[in-house]
Amino acid sequence: MTGKEENLYRISRLGARTGEILLRCGAETYRAEETVERACRAAGAKGVNVYVTPTGLFLSVDGDGSPAAVEIRRVRRRDVDLDKVSRINALVRTWEREGIEPGLGEAMLADVASAKPVYGFLPPVLMVGLASAAAVFFLGGSPADALPAGLGAVLVRLVMLRLPFLGGTYLLGDFLGAFLTEQAAQEMVRVGLGQHVSAILVAALLNLVPGAMIVGSVRDFIAGDLVSGVTRGAESLLVAVALAAGVAAAASLKW
Repeated sequence: MTGKEENLYRISRLGARTGEILLRCGAETYRAEETVERACRAAGAKGVNVYVTPTGLFLSVDGDGSPAAVEIRRVRRRDVDLDKVSRINALVRTWEREGIEPGLGEAMLADVASAKPVYGFLPPVLMVGLASAAAVFFLGGSPADALPAGLGAVLVRLVMLRLPFLGGTYLLGDFLGAFLTEQAAQEMVRVGLGQHVSAILVAALLNLVPGAMIVGSVRDFIAGDLVSGVTRGAESLLVAVALAAGVAAAASLKW
């Protein structure tokens, strides 16, 4: 392998790693494609062809007469971490202005990928509970329903956070979250901690509604990425089905 070919290979790895992190953090397809292309050109690539889906990417980088370097990445685990998406966007824009050596770029990306969540563990869990407690009042609930809704939302969040370590999938997490929330809402009303099961249940499940996924699907459609738009839309539908199935399964136990 010549020096030019080695450099193209390093550039392709830099671009693929950029797109991989963006997809893992919930970035839209068009954003991942644009950012990968910018990163590769900032590192010295002359021609860049990138195709991104919600679960993977295909990247080809061309140089001056050298054979193209090709990278394929499969993205299996995805979450929503907009802080890392924002940091990578800012990083790549800096590379465009100042240039970047591929090895150094990969090290900088590794720092972003390994960074701990900006708000830690406890504050997001508490904010989910507070938001669900407030949502009760928009769903016809009473002040007595706020505490049960908040507790139910915290329970669901903790289940979702622990599920990956137990080997579960995110759809299983949605199902179990809905199942446990229905059970918890029924029990808390039964012991007198709340009054309206339906308001408590819906408020506690609001944090599982795939809002970011639906918005991403619409934005992909608008950007012309029809495959990704359909994929994200279907994924949103599956999440909704999993939530409904979990509630139905829990409700059926009392029949």
